[in-house]
Order: sequence, then C-alpha cells, then structure tokens
Amino acid sequence: MAEIIEDITPEISKGVEFLRHYLGKEGQNLLKDVVPKNGEIASFEFQLPEDYLGISRTLCIGFNKGFPITGLHLQVKPSAWLEWPHVMRKSICLYGFGEKPSRISPELVVFDALQRFRKLLQLVLPDSDEYERNREFTNEISPYWQMQLTRNKQQLILLEHPSESCELFVLTDQRQISNKNRTVWLAKNTGSLESHLTRLFNRREKVSAPAEAGFFVRLKSFPNVEIPSQEQIFSWLSGHISSEDETLLSEWNLKSTFYPIRWLLLEIPGANPPNIQAIVLRHKGIKYDSYHIYGRRAARRGEITKVLEPLASLEYCSVHLLSKSTIHSRDTLLVNEELSNKKVAIIGTGSLGSSVVMQLVRAGISNLTLIDPDKFESANIGRHVLGIDDLGQNKTDALKERIQKDIPFVNIKSIPRFIQYELIDQIKLLDDMDVIVITSADWLSEELIWFLRDLKEKKWALIQGWTEPYAIVGHIVVVPSNNSSDGRYLFDHNGNFKHRFTDWPANGVIALPGCGHGFIPGGPIGVNSIANSIAQTTIDVLIGKITETVWISNIGDIEKIVQAKGKYIGPSIPAGCKQMVISQAWPQMEKNDET
Repeated sequence: MAEIIEDITPEISKGVEFLRHYLGKEGQNLLKDVVPKNGEIASFEFQLPEDYLGISRTLCIGFNKGFPITGLHLQVKPSAWLEWPHVMRKSICLYGFGEKPSRISPELVVFDALQRFRKLLQLVLPDSDEYERNREFTNEISPYWQMQLTRNKQQLILLEHPSESCELFVLTDQRQISNKNRTVWLAKNTGSLESHLTRLFNRREKVSAPAEAGFFVRLKSFPNVEIPSQEQIFSWLSGHISSEDETLLSEWNLKSTFYPIRWLLLEIPGANPPNIQAIVLRHKGIKYDSYHIYGRRAARRGEITKVLEPLASLEYCSVHLLSKSTIHSRDTLLVNEELSNKKVAIIGTGSLGSSVVMQLVRAGISNLTLIDPDKFESANIGRHVLGIDDLGQNKTDALKERIQKDIPFVNIKSIPRFIQYELIDQIKLLDDMDVIVITSADWLSEELIWFLRDLKEKKWALIQGWTEPYAIVGHIVVVPSNNSSDGRYLFDHNGNFKHRFTDWPANGVIALPGCGHGFIPGGPIGVNSIANSIAQTTIDVLIGKITETVWISNIGDIEKIVQAKGKYIGPSIPAGCKQMVISQAWPQMEKNDET
C-alpha cells in the first residue's frame, strides 16, 4: 500500500478531493476505497440505486497513472452490458461523435465524467422512460451487434441498393493477392455484376451462374440488441420483417445451405443514408479466418457437390453500398438538390478541366460529356488527375474509365476531338445541355461556343474558366441559361482577357523546342484552387443560385507573382490576405470593343 501511495500524483490527489466534494456528505457515505487494480493508482466503489431490472449495482471509479490526460475510468458491476445503454463490457461510453473528454484540470475531468454518468443513470432507474432507454439502444444498434460478433476480414460491396428484400448474387474479387480484407461483390442480378466487371477491366465480361449466397432484407423494426446463437438467427428476425420477406428468407436459407459462407444483409429502419449491416453465416468445415472464393460459375459447382451443413458461427464484416444516397450523403448542402438529371459538357480536360470534372462527379453530376482532342503526356502528371497508367491515352477516354471505375452509375460520353470538328458531324450535340463549361484555353473553341450560343433560341448556361500564368490568378465568366449576353467583347481578337490581373514577359508563355510549342506554367495547388471555384460556380448555376451574368476572380498569394518575375495589376488586396475570391458584374463594353 505504501508503494501505491507514493505513486499518487498531485493531479490524482486533486481529482480524488474533488470527487468527494462532488458527492457531498451523503454521497461520501456510499463511497468506499478499494485496492487498485488493472493499472489504477486510486480506486473507489460507489453504491448505485436499484435499476429498472431490480438490480443493485456498483459504480467503480478509477484514477490511472496518466490522470487527467487518461481521463476518469468508470465501470459498472455487476456488468450492465446490453442492459444499460452506453455501458460496454469493461467501460462506459460517455462521449458521442466529435466529443472529447475534458483534459483541462483534474477537477473538470471528474465533474464532466460524473455529470454525463448522472444523465445515463436517469435512463435506467425504475421510473425511467422505457421508450427513451430503448431509443438509446437503437440509435447505436450497429456497433452493439458488431461488438458481440467476431470480425470477418472480408468486406462486401453492394453494387446497388435493392428496393425490396431479395436474394443476392455474389462474386469474389480475385484480383487481390493478399487474403486479408478480400472483397466480395453482391448484386440483385447478374447484369449488375457483369457491368461492374466491364467497368473494371474495360472489356465485356460474362457471369454465367454466380452463387446466390447473399440475402438482403429490410427491417420493419429493431430486433433485440443481443445477438442470438447461430441456431436462432432466423427466428430472431421474426416479427421484425414482413411475412412475405420471412417466407423469402426461409426459402433462400433452405436452398443455399450448401454454400460454406453466406451473408445476411440487414437494412436498419429509418437510417439516411442507408445503414446496412452484414452478418456472416459460417458453416461447419470452414475454419475461422479462412475464406471461400465464389467465381462466375459457383452455383453450378455447388449443385454438383451439394452438402447440407449446419451453421458453425455468426460473424460480422463491413459492407459498402454503392448508391447515390450514400456516396453523396456527406455533402448536406446538396443532398436534396436534383443534380443527377442535369447534363453538363466540359470542353477541355487538361489540368484545370479534369479537376473540375472530378469534383462535379463527386458532387452528384451523373451526366457528363467530355470533349478534348489531346492525349495524356508525362508532363501532365504533376498537375492532372490522371496518372502513369493513363499515359498515351486520350484524356477524355482515360477520365471516363477512371470515373466509371470509382462511381459506376455516372453516364460519361467521351469525345476525343476538337469541338469545332465534332459539331460539323453533330450540330445538335450541345442542344440538350444544361451547362457548358469550357476550360480549353483555346480561343478558336471558346469563340465558337460563344457564337453557337448566340444562334440558339434555347440557350444553355455557359461558364468559361481559365488561369493566368503560374495559376496564381484565375477567372470565370458566367452567363446563365436563357440570357442573351455575349461575353466575346471581354477578350481581344487573340482571346486574351482584356481585364487581366497580372502582367508577364512574353505573356507568361515558356517556349519549348519546335515551332509554336510552349506551355503556360502553373502548379497543382493553384490549378486546383481555381478548379474549385469553377466547380462551385457550375453547381451554383445548376441549382439556380446564379441568375445573372457574373465575373468571378480567384486571387492567390500575389507575392508569388513577384517571385516569378511578374507584376500584379489587379484590385488591391487586404494586408495579410493570401487567398481571395471576387464576384462582380461584367465590365462595361467600351466603344472600341470588338463583338
């Protein structure tokens, strides 16, 4: 005991003193010093009132060596695991997502922990509200289920969100060399599996007889928080799914038991985005931590070697849903905007345009036409979204392939030609577009688009974006749909913007060997910053936030302009400002402006 006393730090002493003060005289009579264990320096037990189950429990309070950094350790005994919400097997979960226990002082650590425990205690007293207590369980039911099951290292990718309960075809991803975290694809029909493989391998793939080793079911209500034994897993769901679904599930179970590993996917009710939990049904004969490969003809082989085996264990594994509602759910500002039906054409998919494309796709734009004649070269790698494997390919084709591998439900049309040549063959190519974004930095293409728009009775919105040399400054000119404004007067006959913010020797162009060869310098950080502005502007136009012509300028660190031997001639920048976006009306047309 003497050694323990010597280990008591001043911080622990302050914490213990405040604990007694917090409990008051009456509470101190229920507090008992106990012999520390499990690495604790000071330990106490506090008698709790009888709970809603009629059980008298004890709160164990422990101060570890690192207190207050390590926080206050609380535990309930006898264990209230699965009987009290937020009580784990060996601890209590008092802090939700984004919350952290206070570490400012010993007193505050003790006060914060006990105040939170006091609120928890209100949920489990004899006169507590059963509905509120159950709601705490159901709000966290997914991790409760997972903590009761052994984790299976396979992961599932559900290629679509079924609209109703159904059997699922499964296919193992055999590209992976390692057995750890092996991926299994699941889909309602074989066509979805074939489409997924076609996107991955960029060639038509056939899946003849995949295993029906999965079942997806929508829960109407919450089953018990306690996971049952493997023999009772299906009866555990009874009453929480419709009678029709119960029949389908029973039929699937009877005809699929010869598969050594199966997956039961449960969609939690009321979750948005969808919350789908996977319970792995492992049959006897398959050792823990092993896996089974399901190929394209697994069902035929299974029928030949059909052997009924009872379940050996239940496990859980991660499941990822490829659906728009899931992929775009974190962008709460756009989650209710109907962007998927909007059609956008991107003319120019270089370093600037490619970044705009990727951001629009991830924002929820699913109908894109990409137009650019160039092939991807090694000099592009440093600031383009494409990489080494894409060298020598047409930029639009490589972008299409990249996007459809990552986000399968996006409709991409690739046109690896100059827009002026493509319009000769398809004069109505752009007629049904909602927005056209041009980032080609090619005045022939840009002027043609302005001219074409002027001819159209039904006008699409037009966004022209570009960077000035070194990508420290960028501009966006916007004209919304059904607005007849023509922005060609903003540029000279060579396509140079008349209201630039920077001035450079040789217009900032760095010459390369060869007649007319060269490039306009700019790094990935500056390009991406300007691409962000173009992508956001495109979204604002699509959702009706921009209804008038506007000129948007993105201005970075102007000190870098001087370092690069250029001159800043734009609007004044507040002292200390390293990034600024200006939105203003188009400059007025002067008498000598060409149209």
